[in-house]
Amino acid sequence: MPLEKIIEIQQKRIGVDPPLNPHPEFKVVVWESPHEFYAAFAMDMTRRIVSAFFEKRDLWMITPTGPVPQWRILANNLNELAKVIDGFNLKHVHIVMMDEYSDPEGRTPSWDMPGSFQNTIRVNFWEQLRSDIRMKWEDILFPTAELVDKIPKIIIDGGGVIDVVYGGIGWGLHFAFVDREAFTSDRWAGRDLEKWKKIRMLKAIELDASTIYQNALHTWGSNQWAVPSHANTIGPALVLGDDEIEVKYRSFWCDGICGPEMTWQQMAVHVALYAEPNPELPATFLKTLPGEINVLKPLDEPITIVPR
Repeated sequence: MPLEKIIEIQQKRIGVDPPLNPHPEFKVVVWESPHEFYAAFAMDMTRRIVSAFFEKRDLWMITPTGPVPQWRILANNLNELAKVIDGFNLKHVHIVMMDEYSDPEGRTPSWDMPGSFQNTIRVNFWEQLRSDIRMKWEDILFPTAELVDKIPKIIIDGGGVIDVVYGGIGWGLHFAFVDREAFTSDRWAGRDLEKWKKIRMLKAIELDASTIYQNALHTWGSNQWAVPSHANTIGPALVLGDDEIEVKYRSFWCDGICGPEMTWQQMAVHVALYAEPNPELPATFLKTLPGEINVLKPLDEPITIVPR
């Protein structure tokens, strides 16, 4: 990206300056505090689950593991609703988790391994739900070694419609773990844009250095050597949609703050909103489709150089 474009992008005010050529049904929401942000994220999920229950239909959603705080809030919301809604349960909810760490062969950890996405969701969501309302643990679909190649067919057999894809934006502009290798490697798209858009699952994709550092920062106590080098993940087709799988809406949530006056996600969100779509920076496609990006302050502010 030319230096002049980078300088232009980092001066944008998210929520004030409109995104570059957005879809008419795309919006940006800026949240003032972490409390409001995570409560709103959980309430968005709650609203969709309850609406589908009353409409007597299945709800299909793809979700990330992180951010994490909204998962306990969601579980509490659903437990409280079960007290006042007769017969309420989650049997109609189909959750496809975006990704799971793997080794270079695509073998994934078990749910009881700390640091695995399965462990995080089990502890922070599934175990927090009342046992009489929750779905079976096996009905939360992670791209494990056993399921990574089967998930698209499961979705298609279930009707082929994803009601909402929740997500975040990586330091290197990924969504899910769709890192640069997905586009640049002959193993995947070989720099063919249309081929990239049709990738449904990525097994044992090698993670970018930025992805490893990002996950080291917020999960692994800054120990980059502890972060697995590969992952199984959904591909671009399960975010963008394809000829067999319809994605109705994309709801992305960005909270990348790592301390007083420090962020890791600020420039990534700016680039996602104000740069041309680029398969090496997958999140730049989000604004071209129906959906939203939710941003926690101060990620919305222009980027300045602050020596420390």
